[in-house]
Amino acid sequence: MASVSIFLRISALMFLAIALMPHEVEGIICMVCENARSYRECDLKGKFVQCDRNQDSCQTETRIFGTLHDRRTVIRKSCKSGRACNRNYDQNPELAWEPTQCNDHRLNSVCRCCCATNKCNTGMSKCFGGCSYVHYEPKHGRYSCTSGTAEGSVCTFKCDRGYVVSGSPTSRCEKNKRWSSPTPSCRKVQCNPPITAPVDGTFWCTKNNSVGSICRYICNEGFQLAGSRMTICKQETNGASWSDEKPTCIKKPIEIDPERPDDAPLSGMCTQSNLPKVNNSTVECNQEQARSYERVTKCTYTCNEGTVATGLMETTCRGVKGSLYWSEVESTCQPQCRPRVASLLHGMVICDGKGPKEVCKFACNYEGYLLKGAKSVSCQVDQNGNAQWSDEFPICKQELVCDAVAPFQHGTAECSSATHNAGTVCNFVCDTNYRLVGYESLECVTEQNGPDEYVTWTHEIPSCELITCPPQSLAHGSVNCTDETNIGTECSFACDDNYQLVPETYCKNKCMPDGTYDSHPACCEPICPPMVPGNMLILIEASQEMEIKDWNGYISIIIDLLSNLVLGDESLRIAVLPFSDELKHSHFINFTSNHEKLVEQLSRMNLRDVKGDSAMHSALQNVPDYFQNLEPRVGGSEDQLASVLVFTTRKSIGSENNDRIKAAADSLSRNYEIMAVGYDDKQGDIDTVLNYVAGEGSFAKLKRGRCVSLWTDEVLALMKKRLCRQRTCLHRNHDHASGVMLGA
Repeated sequence: MASVSIFLRISALMFLAIALMPHEVEGIICMVCENARSYRECDLKGKFVQCDRNQDSCQTETRIFGTLHDRRTVIRKSCKSGRACNRNYDQNPELAWEPTQCNDHRLNSVCRCCCATNKCNTGMSKCFGGCSYVHYEPKHGRYSCTSGTAEGSVCTFKCDRGYVVSGSPTSRCEKNKRWSSPTPSCRKVQCNPPITAPVDGTFWCTKNNSVGSICRYICNEGFQLAGSRMTICKQETNGASWSDEKPTCIKKPIEIDPERPDDAPLSGMCTQSNLPKVNNSTVECNQEQARSYERVTKCTYTCNEGTVATGLMETTCRGVKGSLYWSEVESTCQPQCRPRVASLLHGMVICDGKGPKEVCKFACNYEGYLLKGAKSVSCQVDQNGNAQWSDEFPICKQELVCDAVAPFQHGTAECSSATHNAGTVCNFVCDTNYRLVGYESLECVTEQNGPDEYVTWTHEIPSCELITCPPQSLAHGSVNCTDETNIGTECSFACDDNYQLVPETYCKNKCMPDGTYDSHPACCEPICPPMVPGNMLILIEASQEMEIKDWNGYISIIIDLLSNLVLGDESLRIAVLPFSDELKHSHFINFTSNHEKLVEQLSRMNLRDVKGDSAMHSALQNVPDYFQNLEPRVGGSEDQLASVLVFTTRKSIGSENNDRIKAAADSLSRNYEIMAVGYDDKQGDIDTVLNYVAGEGSFAKLKRGRCVSLWTDEVLALMKKRLCRQRTCLHRNHDHASGVMLGA
């Protein structure tokens, strides 16, 4: 691992040297894209961007995630400062919980590469070269590679003392970009069998039966060793073994001065009065019969409560060359810390040493439990000789974890810790065609509720919702979409009968990845005529000046006109009023959209029943009264076009004051659209009458001798000219579901 790190850092330093070279005032040019599914898609949908002055590098970030059966790749290219780019680059060889960095064959891989020339981050990532991943250091071991992850590189693995390689000690990067063997592990080796005490003896080992452990043998009083006093656990090629065989303890002979007679007394004395003194202890001695004298030969010490022995607690009376003396006591009674460390619930404790040298280490060995408190405590003695622990004993407390974020539907959650404990940061990315609802990053934090502690996410766990376009509707028409409102759906528009698309080119649109349509929909506008808006009052002159043939012609034109118009609550309502000075309200046909009713009543209308003198100006003056009593449309707008269509004769002029007719017409035209129709005559007087009533350009002069349908066509042309100028779609500011307006 060391050589790989050196290789990557040398590469990073080389890049840094390039990155720190002076550039133009502007930054370099880099390819920039977000969340592309491949390098090709990134280059096609991305764009070249002139980076800021402090952004002197181009970066490619490749993330591989998902499941074994649903593997996904996300590519991101961007501008980056050289220093920040190098920090990210240095993270490539660092380990997560398994070797995943810069590994295009494993899930949850993240790899970042930098370069420092214009457009250098186009195409595939430069990170993935040679073998697919960097080997990692085995626990209790190390490794080195000849050429990093390049083809032909050979990595050699070695283990620390006391461990041997389990697996292949070497791995070679082959031409297929695969290592010849995986990273091995380091297996701990021990000497077997473990040391046991010899009969009539004991032993002490520095590291039990681990490599490097030194074990010393000691025989009980009155016995001596036969064999090596110590043995060492030494490591071999495939294991370990003890350096010496276990000795035995044999009875020690009593040394007697050969020149002293058998009945001569020994000089010196071994009595309890001259025993070696051991503080904080009590002593107990036994007696043996030796020759003709009784003497104390062995005493054992016991440490007082609160103290502990540091070694062998006994002394024996020895005789050498006629002299008796007590052997030296190798141990002392040192203060002992209380309470004693027995066990740790949901964990383990290891203590080493005695008295003031005692140190106890703690660890939790149950999954989901964390150590709360000191990792180790030591026994300390104050100046008064009192022993106490350096810290309170810790406990293994169940780890507090935030709610699980998986499964994260339609997206990926990348968390810094799989357990979701305090400090865990999770980042969320949605799949293609989905948008994130909520925060893209959460952290598991610790909160306090009185004495109780708990953990919670900084925000609600987000979700991924399908990106769709809003539904579309079309008044007086229909919308037909290929895939409802999903991205990519194409919607076409069609209008009902007597309606037309405005503008004609807006016949379809498409739902884009951002949830909006690529164009706003069309509007269905009434075809005018036959869809004439508003309410129309038809005035038919019924004075004595009107001839029967003209009257019948006008009635026929009106009936034929009705068959060419669409009557209804949302289109046109018509009323008919014959007028003269003898006009009676009973002859008035009120506003209606009932075509059959109008035709029936017009067919029964007789000029003789309503004939009188001309009263054109009165009829025009009374028009507002008829509209004032008009019933409102059901569900319709009150702002409706009001029009008046006058059928008259040339003889009506001169029969009354022309100024009065013109004054009444001018007043009426402020709020009403006035049209006039009359038969042509040779004298030309009809032009004057029509001009007085409707004004220039607002009347139709019918030539005699034509069929009714041609006259009707001329009246329809007049209505289209005067009544079809209002564009429904433009005046409504037609709203579109994507937020685009059709016009104003």
